[in-house]
Amino acid sequence: MILVHVQHYLSTKGRNQFDDWLQEVARALQHFDGFISIRRMEPIEADDECHLLLKFESLDLLRQWSNSSEHDQMISRLAPYRQKSQRSRIFRLGDSI
Repeated sequence: MILVHVQHYLSTKGRNQFDDWLQEVARALQHFDGFISIRRMEPIEADDECHLLLKFESLDLLRQWSNSSEHDQMISRLAPYRQKSQRSRIFRLGDSI
């Protein structure tokens, strides 16, 4: 399983619209093979940050999403509110200990 942590750096107006945007992204993701889930993460110390956790079955299937026109459209909708480029980190989920 692949986990992606994404942080979007948004203006106050963008942060206020982030939940609605995230719901639209979730609807778009339903049509992509390998999509498992998307969730907002809220840092305890910084309630003005926008983080999400995305789960996919494999890196190849994640790349199909990230290279799609739907992904580009979703990202472009945040452009008016972006203060700097988003940051993404991709993880492979290991075995339980």
